Amino acid sequence: MRAFLSCIFIIFIMGCTSNDPSDNMTPMSPKCPSAATESISSALELWSCGEGDKAFSIAKDGALREDPDLTWLYLQMLSAKGEQYAGLAFAIKEAEKGNINIAGWTAKTAVKYKISTLNGAINKWYFDFFKNSHGEIYPRLADFLDYSISWAGTENSSIPFGLAFAEKNIDKLTGRELEHIRKLVSEIKATLSDEKLAQAESHAKDILALLQNSGKDLKNQSSSCPNKTLRFTLKS
Repeated sequence: MRAFLSCIFIIFIMGCTSNDPSDNMTPMSPKCPSAATESISSALELWSCGEGDKAFSIAKDGALREDPDLTWLYLQMLSAKGEQYAGLAFAIKEAEKGNINIAGWTAKTAVKYKISTLNGAINKWYFDFFKNSHGEIYPRLADFLDYSISWAGTENSSIPFGLAFAEKNIDKLTGRELEHIRKLVSEIKATLSDEKLAQAESHAKDILALLQNSGKDLKNQSSSCPNKTLRFTLKS
């Protein structure tokens, strides 16, 4: 579904002929719905018929309500308008409030635009999510591992604890999450030096000790895990 919407969104953007990113809201068709609902389908319909401002408003309002699909659309619209940093600013505020999906988007965008100063802050957000256990731990585990492992080996970051942490806790995952994380672990390990692997192992021991000391030992958690697709995973 997300891939399908991405294709539709790209087609809409390609219809804008101006070189000015701010002109991406240019009307493209006179036919518009008489009434709009607070949904991603309605926002996309408005965008396609030329009511870009209304579409953007629906997406932004949805993002503020933490609607996952409208948040995704809002961030994509900001990027399409050349306002990636505005998207990052919004994502950072939401991440600080504990919105794990937004934090994941922030991490991937930071990698894409090589914003190295965000590395330490994002690591801290993820650690805080685990330490404080905001809701279910398992829905966030795969997102955390996906983010942490994706940082490993990038030119603008140090090796996070995610790699070894994944290997120690991979039995907590099921279905597509397990397959996804195993693949990431395998790919990253194949490219890292022994020194960097040792660093990742050291980080993993530290985080596990802190989790256990905070009373959130993963071994004592339920083994249930939603079979879901990771959200806001942008591949650079």
